Amino acid sequence: MSERDHSAADRRLEQLEHQAAHARRRYELYKAKVYGPRRASPARLRELLRKREFADARLSRAQGAFRSAAKAYLDTREELEENARIEAELKRDPNRGDNKVARASRSPVTAVRAVRERLGLYFTRR
Repeated sequence: MSERDHSAADRRLEQLEHQAAHARRRYELYKAKVYGPRRASPARLRELLRKREFADARLSRAQGAFRSAAKAYLDTREELEENARIEAELKRDPNRGDNKVARASRSPVTAVRAVRERLGLYFTRR
């Protein structure tokens, strides 16, 4: 998620938070009116409740999508950093065993093997 996407998502979340807060306030005010001396419509109260629930659901979905996108971005970034550490260790000494490279790069052996495969550094017998 780029900085531009992040700021656009922040603005969208802020907008949805305002909409949800507005819907909650409208519902609470009308609910208070129902218990007051003036006449109030039960249908209008149900409609405001429905709008409040929809606004809260939209906000919740957007927050979940934002958290998911942010997590995916961080996971990808961490994976790229890990691959760069492994590649640096392999460039230093490509003949070292996978376990030693994994220890030196603070990465799992499976990640070292995947990078070796991608770079074509495994020797094959013919």
